[in-house]
Amino acid sequence: MATKLINIENLQRTAAEYDAQLHELPGLMLEPFAERMHLTLIEADREQRRVNVRRKGGLLKPYTGAVTQLEELEALRVEESILRPRLGYIALVDNVWNYQEKMLTMRGGRLVEGSQHPYEYEVLRSVVQTFIEDVTLSLPHAKFGSGAGPLGVFDGYNTIIDSLITEGKISKKASNLVECDKIEAPAGPDDTKALDAFVGWLRKLSPALRAKEVDVIIPQEILQHVMDAFERRRHFTGETTVEALEAYLRVKASIGGTLSLLTGPEVGTGDRLIALRRGNITVSVCPSEGSQLVQVRSMWVDPNLVGFWIQALIGTRIDDWHSKVFAT
Repeated sequence: MATKLINIENLQRTAAEYDAQLHELPGLMLEPFAERMHLTLIEADREQRRVNVRRKGGLLKPYTGAVTQLEELEALRVEESILRPRLGYIALVDNVWNYQEKMLTMRGGRLVEGSQHPYEYEVLRSVVQTFIEDVTLSLPHAKFGSGAGPLGVFDGYNTIIDSLITEGKISKKASNLVECDKIEAPAGPDDTKALDAFVGWLRKLSPALRAKEVDVIIPQEILQHVMDAFERRRHFTGETTVEALEAYLRVKASIGGTLSLLTGPEVGTGDRLIALRRGNITVSVCPSEGSQLVQVRSMWVDPNLVGFWIQALIGTRIDDWHSKVFAT
């Protein structure tokens, strides 16, 4: 029996027929990561500006017959947080011989009917998945223009934080740049310095930030050091789940709401800790409207070669960096 390959024309037809479903995939594929990291997802095809109004406190005065009035500019100040979408793409060339016919009779619990090859949709879906995986891994670390790979497409949240520190908007004076003692692996069975350092950092956060729920983005290695120290503090009782640690830290640092420790391989290494309100980091992946999400092309002398093209506007934003809702 002759081997049956996926037909390029059928791939093109499938890309057109399932374009509406394919356009939904980027958001659906990002959802698990966004849920785990408590991100806000939007689709922005142009700059999105969020206006943060800074109100000056300590204005109440006793009335003694003489009134001291502040000018409006002294009492109120506006800062904009801007999400700048940047265009990224994948141009993938593959060979149809990599996609031989599979004996697939059902998809999603339903029988596959007709002459359409069900594997064609899965091929297109894998292209979208590759795109989203690159976006996900780049979200913390990307810096626009830094290279030809995924990390050079847009500005990730660490790059935005670095810029805000350079501009002086995140600073010790503003109480949103908070030093932490070095967190290292415990040196012995009684070494709890890593846990003590982390508790000390949480306690130095703004009381307004600690008054409600707090998310902490923490590298996996740093979290492991804290967990190891927590185990030593508990004298190896086995109560070393992340949930037990979160409950302990909430009490020790007087957190008014839920404390969530957010991590994963995407966060990377290093020693940056980020405390913030849930949803304070916004991410946008916006496929181009008016065109197919996945374009299938055949333009080579070798008829077995097939090209896949996908593009979208990508961007991130720290919504607000005031010490009441953010610190690093």
